[in-house]
Amino acid sequence: MESILIKIKALSTCKTKINYGIELRKLIEKEFKIFNFLNSGIFYVNSLTGEFESKKEYFFRLTLFDKEEENNFARIVFKNKISNTNYRINSLNFSIEEIIYKDSPWSFSYRPNCLYKDKIKIEIQSPCLIKVGSTYLDNIEKEAFFIKAFSNYKKYIGKDFDKFMLLEKLTCVEYKANIKKIKIKYNNTELDALKGEIFIDFSSLEESYKDSYFELISSIKFLGIGDRIQDGMGQVKIIE
Repeated sequence: MESILIKIKALSTCKTKINYGIELRKLIEKEFKIFNFLNSGIFYVNSLTGEFESKKEYFFRLTLFDKEEENNFARIVFKNKISNTNYRINSLNFSIEEIIYKDSPWSFSYRPNCLYKDKIKIEIQSPCLIKVGSTYLDNIEKEAFFIKAFSNYKKYIGKDFDKFMLLEKLTCVEYKANIKKIKIKYNNTELDALKGEIFIDFSSLEESYKDSYFELISSIKFLGIGDRIQDGMGQVKIIE
């Protein structure tokens, strides 16, 4: 399983509201015939204004779970690059310039057995949605953070933890969230989303439980946090 960074170039100056990763996902499914993936939105573009400059380079992240689909994506990008085939989302015309496999915080292989320092910081890079029932939360509490992480791990990695045992051990995990609400336009609806930083300290946790929590942190780095991660929400960066 790989996370890669895709470099694109806007072919004209335009304003178009890119709805985070939703339109991008539809384009990837249609043009590349791959379906087992997560994608971010286009980085550093305001979703409410959507301003793109001609010839300027932009990026998005693609997380692939299937090696055959990964190879197929690279093959089609290469073929389209040779034939000067471009892509379009709304009024944005762009080319795919490069697939970046290394030398980027967004380009890495999934490593479930990665060891982390006891104290880590999680920076939320794209707006995060945490939904409980029909309500979007206005903060990221410790229990909600880990419950969503367990759920995404099971759905996308395909394995499970002894969730209830690990939740009992949360009292030994120090957690602090510095979160702010931001307005976003998502699926033609204005929502309050969350951005900021989360600080986690595993120092007081028994060593026998740390591997499971570290594997969960690896999955968060790979997948993101919260709901609608398939649309580019909740992308994160892990800092030790």
